[in-house]
Amino acid sequence: MALKDDNDRYSLRSAIQTFLDDNIPKTGLVSGGKSGKYYEITSKTDDQIQQSRNKVPPDTWSSCNDFTRWVSGKIGAPGQVLSGLNLSLANNYPGRDGSWIDANDPDNWDLRPQPGDFFSMNRSGQKWGHVGIVYDFDNYAQTWRVVHGGQGKGGSKSDYILWNEPNRPFPWAEVNGWVDIVLFTYGQETVDDPGF
Repeated sequence: MALKDDNDRYSLRSAIQTFLDDNIPKTGLVSGGKSGKYYEITSKTDDQIQQSRNKVPPDTWSSCNDFTRWVSGKIGAPGQVLSGLNLSLANNYPGRDGSWIDANDPDNWDLRPQPGDFFSMNRSGQKWGHVGIVYDFDNYAQTWRVVHGGQGKGGSKSDYILWNEPNRPFPWAEVNGWVDIVLFTYGQETVDDPGF
């Protein structure tokens, strides 16, 4: 079923915010054993994470794409596109052309991610190095709040699913773009976003 009005579009975005509020504590989640919310989301233990990191070359898996896969499944987004790092592939999914917003395209420089959108960033020299979900974006201040998974820094033996701090400046130079979650979830029959 396609969305037919602005209220439906807004309700999906606010439903994702509520889902994140209800499922990811503000203190975040830390990997561990075979219990708890982190394991429910990623199906990975600390031992599995370390085995993955110790391979030569190391696995490219990270909790960030496990997290986006889990959320996309919970909201009913089609296919597995949102579980990878290269989110631009969303445009290849049938009926979803235009759902990927390329932040480096001058035609898109006046657009901003909205709550519920899935973002992609370069990280550690990799163009498609990190993904997460936009919780909020302040158009006036150009700040955002996101929820994302990630590896611990400096040899940490754990992975995390975290909220970034509120009012974090939007990192224009690092963001590849984002998937308009409403357009991707419901296809081309959605209405123009009224802006938030």
